[in-house]
Amino acid sequence: MPRSYRGIILALAGLILVGAQPPQPDRQHPSEHAGGKIEDSLEDIATALREANKTSGLEKPCQEGDNKRPSDLCAQWKAADAADSAKNATWLFGGLGTLIGALTLGAASAAAFYAKRAADHTKRGADTAERTLTDLEQPYLFVDKVIAHTPITRDWIDAPDDRFFEASPKMRNYGRTPAVIRQSYAHIYIGESLPEYPPTLLPSDIRETEQVIAPGETHALPTFYRYKLTSDMVADLFSSRTYVEGVKPTRCYIYGYVRYASPYDIEDEFGFIWEFLVQNDEFYQRHIPGYTYRKRLSADEIKKRQAATDHRSREGEGE
Repeated sequence: MPRSYRGIILALAGLILVGAQPPQPDRQHPSEHAGGKIEDSLEDIATALREANKTSGLEKPCQEGDNKRPSDLCAQWKAADAADSAKNATWLFGGLGTLIGALTLGAASAAAFYAKRAADHTKRGADTAERTLTDLEQPYLFVDKVIAHTPITRDWIDAPDDRFFEASPKMRNYGRTPAVIRQSYAHIYIGESLPEYPPTLLPSDIRETEQVIAPGETHALPTFYRYKLTSDMVADLFSSRTYVEGVKPTRCYIYGYVRYASPYDIEDEFGFIWEFLVQNDEFYQRHIPGYTYRKRLSADEIKKRQAATDHRSREGEGE
């Protein structure tokens, strides 16, 4: 109950008690005595009202930094401030936790990324080391020249049909290790058009005797034209540089392949083809799909080639 109401009730109770008291013998006049009592009662009521209107401090608000413990309103404000501070602290620590978690995840991701890069570098280093042995230290053979041993001249046109033609492809090892030739093939072809690849191999043109070519050295493959070179063929070769509508020119080629191994027993194979121009008495390198190639042989391909070699050897022994 508010304090002002309690004061008013106490004042009224006092008036009632005063009126209820028995009259006392007094020398004063009764009206004077009654008037004094009323004034005292009114004075008590006024005093009670003033006391009731006085604030006790419990309802007073408190300023920031001012702690009034007897004030109810101040206590409520302090409780609200504490709750607000707790809420802000919860958001703050939650945000810090999220930030720390994100940083931890980022650090873990970065560590995984750099670990993968380190692993990749290590693998590349190992691959480079292996490549140093299998590629950089490999022998590399190329046919860099083909020599015609017997020049074909125009006087062959009037000569008897008993001329023979010979040419030798010369290989050079441009690698850093020796090359072991396992098998080679060279064939001279004279005609209007090359046979479809792969051509039929003549066993007489296959060489299976191993030869070693040191780095920087050369090796020749002497090759004979397996047929007689007639005067008509010579005439066709000389006229092949002249365009005649509807007539296919006659050309002279030497083509073949070389299969060789490195000291690490890795086998490679390359194919070559050169064209002979009788007017210049020289061979010129050509690039014709199927005839010109370079590849590393797989284990299965090596087995197939070895099986073919063994088969030819058995046929030779049977003859």
